[in-house]
Amino acid sequence: MDSQLVELIGRAALQLQLLRDGIEVALPLRDRGIDMIAYLDRDGNSSTQACLLQMKAASKQAFSIDSKYQNFQNFKFAYVWHVHDPTQTRFFVVSYKEAEDLCRNYSWKQYGNNGFKRWSTPNPAKRFLGKLEKNYEVSKGQWRHRLFGSQ
Repeated sequence: MDSQLVELIGRAALQLQLLRDGIEVALPLRDRGIDMIAYLDRDGNSSTQACLLQMKAASKQAFSIDSKYQNFQNFKFAYVWHVHDPTQTRFFVVSYKEAEDLCRNYSWKQYGNNGFKRWSTPNPAKRFLGKLEKNYEVSKGQWRHRLFGSQ
């Protein structure tokens, strides 16, 4: 699968998960670092809340974080793995701080002249993967809590 197809399938899978859990989805017209906006519209039980998402889709498993996102408010990374097979697709949601904590013991690489750093791996180590699965994997019925806190 080419990278554009992986991204399209990942985005569709993520949107489906959000919509099934009663979360509305908006897609920005321009790519300025935010791939999707997940939000709770006023439904009589709560006020409108929004969470900005940067989606990272992969045909297998991969994890990356860019420091350019560290100052975004109401922002989370949404990782979508194994997009090629809907029966194996997995979802993880982490804030920038949570992702940074996961990657603290790994070497980051500088990129560009703007001081940004990046860390990525196409094959997360077992220990890293265990922490990610235990604390940040999201499935049906958990999206509201993971994106917006207790509801």
